[in-house]
Amino acid sequence: MEAPCAIKNVILQSPPGQPLSANLARHATACPACAEALWLQTLAADTAAPDVTPAGLVYWRAELRLRNERLEKALRPARLMQAALPMVLAGLGAATAWYAEQPGVLIAAILFALLSAASLYITRSA
Repeated sequence: MEAPCAIKNVILQSPPGQPLSANLARHATACPACAEALWLQTLAADTAAPDVTPAGLVYWRAELRLRNERLEKALRPARLMQAALPMVLAGLGAATAWYAEQPGVLIAAILFALLSAASLYITRSA
């Protein structure tokens, strides 16, 4: 076991990161207990507080994510209708044209279906 050193307490009580006087530094190189105390002081000076995200910001982001998820879930039926309604109308128009044997209405219904599908594709990719 190392012999206690009275100067060790002086080194431990000095502020971390502050250089020691020449006499204390010379003594710390010769005394093992003071060398350990000096090593502990350098460790204390090197440790910095980690960057921690404030709790309020974490809570706000979680609330925003939850609100966006709920909005997406609520809009699913509306988006389904937005996608399906032009196709249904085009199909009804085509069935009516087929039944009435009017090729102009049939072509118009097919063009309507193609244009609505193209517009749906463009709005989803934007």
